Formats: sequence, structure tokens, C-alpha cells
Amino acid sequence: MPATTDARPSFVNESAQRRINYRLGRLARRYQLGPQDRQDLRQDLWLALLRASRRFDPARCPIERFVGMVLNRHCKHHVRQFAQARTNRPQQVAWDHRMEAVLLDPQAEADLRHVDLRHDVQALLAQLPRPQRRLCKALMHRPPYQAARHLGISASTLYRQIRRLRPRFAEAGLDGILRD
Repeated sequence: MPATTDARPSFVNESAQRRINYRLGRLARRYQLGPQDRQDLRQDLWLALLRASRRFDPARCPIERFVGMVLNRHCKHHVRQFAQARTNRPQQVAWDHRMEAVLLDPQAEADLRHVDLRHDVQALLAQLPRPQRRLCKALMHRPPYQAARHLGISASTLYRQIRRLRPRFAEAGLDGILRD
């Protein structure tokens, strides 16, 4: 009888480890966590990721995005707990994983979103052919008409290439990144 293998992707990978370490470092610096608290928080983040892996559906989103969403949600929970402990006030909104509550530290949420977006864009750029990657990098730093001039192509060619790239960005869940 052949051994059955689980076709689900592994959530324990280098990308997940980097994301956990980044979030752990930010929370540890911001809230002056000791070594034992850091270790507890690391284990808590891994546990949250492994529990959520049962809900992962590769047809709905890429694994990197799913990992980012799970870690964001769990880090928000810890930010709320740290903020509540700091102020010694009862938490006004009971945390429920099925709803989005108001984040007590909006800067932390913005930072996490920015990091996840950067990871997603880097992963997509790594998959693109060199000319398309060069086009995207030019568009990151310049408006379209200057990017076209920099690349030595006409503006209409640039816009045609942008239209060809949009479906790839949409597949990666990065709708609205490429605009005319």
C-alpha cells in the first residue's frame, strides 16, 4: 500500500520564519520584551500559523499572503494586549478573530501592512521575466512618462506593457498597484 502524502504546502518555511522574526523584533523593541517573553511570543505566533493552516485554500490566495494575514491578525491581538497592560484599563472591545476591532496602535498596523505588501511585490517580481521586472522597477521610482523615457520606449508601449502585467498582479492579490 503506497504511503499517502499531504498535498498541502508547508507553512514552516524560510519566508514564514523571516516574517515571524520581523514582527517579533518590532514588538520586542516597542514593548521592551525580555528573552522569555520573546520566546513565548515566537511560539504563540507559530501556533497561530499552524492552527490557521487548516483553513488555507490555495485557490483563494497565495500561501505568502495567507501567512501575512494570519500573522497580522495575531500581532494586532498582542498589540492590544500590550497597550491594555500599559494603561491598566479594561479593554473596551472584546477581541474576536471573526471581526476587525479598532487597532489601538494604528502605526503598528500600517507598518505590518507595508512589510507584507513589500514581501508580496518582491515575490511577484522574482517570478517575472527580466524585461518586465526592469519595467516594474522603473515605475516604482518614476512616473510613467519618465519611466518610458528612461527605458527608451514610447509611452504607448509602456502602457501596453502595463496592461499585460495587470493580470499577473491581480493573480497575486495586488490589484491596483499598477495604474496608468
